[in-house]
Parts: sequence; C-alpha cells; structure tokens
Amino acid sequence: MEVYVQFSIASEMHGAEQDKLEQERRKILEKYNVTQEEIDLFIKEYNKNPEKWARVWERIVHRLEDEKERTNSP
Repeated sequence: MEVYVQFSIASEMHGAEQDKLEQERRKILEKYNVTQEEIDLFIKEYNKNPEKWARVWERIVHRLEDEKERTNSP
C-alpha cells in the first residue's frame, strides 16, 4: 500500500513532468524492492474491494496535506 501512496504523491508533485515522474516511480520501486507487476496486481486486487481503496485514499490525502504543510512552512 505504501508504494501506491508514494506513487500518488509523486503523480501530484510531477504529474506534468513525465520524465521526472517516471524517474521518481523507478526510485520508489527500487526503494521498496517491488516491481511494476506487483503494483499492478495490488491494484487489481484492491479493485475487487472498493472499501480497501477508501483506506488507501485516506492515507494519500493525509500524506499530501502533510507535504503541503511542510512546503508552506518557513
């Protein structure tokens, strides 16, 4: 789940800059030692149970809010 959260944050931060986004996604996969195929499987499994997605999106929103606060702090 954390990898998907990181992917979503990276998308928010680098969405328009595809090269930077892909570079960040590779770093995340490496950091967590997972493959894109494993992420795809995670998504497929979670799509079977939408309630699980609610928890994922709660974490994503919380992390994005934290990131926004950090970048806006002096």
